[in-house]
Amino acid sequence: MSDEEVARAITWIIYLLDLGIFLYKSDVCVANLDEPLDPGVIVEMMFSKMFGIPIIGYRTEMKTPLGSLSDPHGGLHFFCYYPCDVFIRIPNQSIPNGFIGGKIYDFLSTTINQAILDLPIQKAKPELGTEARKIVDLTTRLFEGVNNLKCESDMRILLSNY
Repeated sequence: MSDEEVARAITWIIYLLDLGIFLYKSDVCVANLDEPLDPGVIVEMMFSKMFGIPIIGYRTEMKTPLGSLSDPHGGLHFFCYYPCDVFIRIPNQSIPNGFIGGKIYDFLSTTINQAILDLPIQKAKPELGTEARKIVDLTTRLFEGVNNLKCESDMRILLSNY
């Protein structure tokens, strides 16, 4: 394969691995919605919705490129806000005293963990639409027979499937 074909194959494999395995088999999607927004996170949020996976969005940096901090979405674009089943805003002024540096992550992880525990338990995933089904089917075919991505023989199977 040419260098260009290898690069294309690697990105396609990562895309399918991320969406069709890691995300599809997840119970919840936790999305960092700090600025600048990551386009990959936005795509993962939309696929989460198609897969019937609840989304917990969080924002720790309050900037207002698209609104006001007083908006329910804290200046976040509403296209990222509305898919969230839970939206956590932790603006700097709401961080308890002493929660600086690494401690903010402890506070955030505790808040996210509680949000996960509060989510209703889903019994089954919904019927997949065309695009979601396509990703799952392509991923299933691509990774058929692959059990260990660190094993050279399994990588050969993956490349052969590709």
